[in-house]
Amino acid sequence: MEDKPAEKHGDSRAQSKGGSRRLMLRFLVPLVVLIAIASAGVRTTWFDTKILAPYTGLIASWAASILTLIGVQAQAVGAAIVCPTFGVSIRKGCDGLEATLLLVCASLAFPFTSWLRRVVAIVSGFALIFVLNLIRVVVLFLLGMKASASTFHFVHIYVAQFAIVIAVILLWLFWISRDAKAVAPPAVPEDTKTG
Repeated sequence: MEDKPAEKHGDSRAQSKGGSRRLMLRFLVPLVVLIAIASAGVRTTWFDTKILAPYTGLIASWAASILTLIGVQAQAVGAAIVCPTFGVSIRKGCDGLEATLLLVCASLAFPFTSWLRRVVAIVSGFALIFVLNLIRVVVLFLLGMKASASTFHFVHIYVAQFAIVIAVILLWLFWISRDAKAVAPPAVPEDTKTG
């Protein structure tokens, strides 16, 4: 007779693990599908001309305005920022769009309890990525003017990219942790609990 509560407790753990697996699959399968679709989309000419070019032009324009405000004679020419002694071009992969697309895919795939939470996560994430990328472009431009090519390269490839990815992960974890119902383990039915 004493074994039955233990069996029920074991059953509840098995049900909880099964529920966690279902929750994980409910997130991972759509995530992989959405990432595959987004990856195919960013490789199109349409994306490059209709999304990427205007977006990188906007970043270049705003960065040049910030640089001018702090005393650098910079101007935007398309997706490039130039001054009399230096210039950079914002290219595909240096625009923050991959991080944005990853955040959008993760937010669409995650089982948030409401669409409002999903939209807020996406919009706040996009705003964060845009601001961080703008800061990144300004700092890299200033580094390019003053520092060695190796310092510029190291900060561009490793530090700045890593900082944006970490910021996006932390923001996304913040939003999913705020949606307690979506991340809570499934409830164990009352008849399987031990007393």
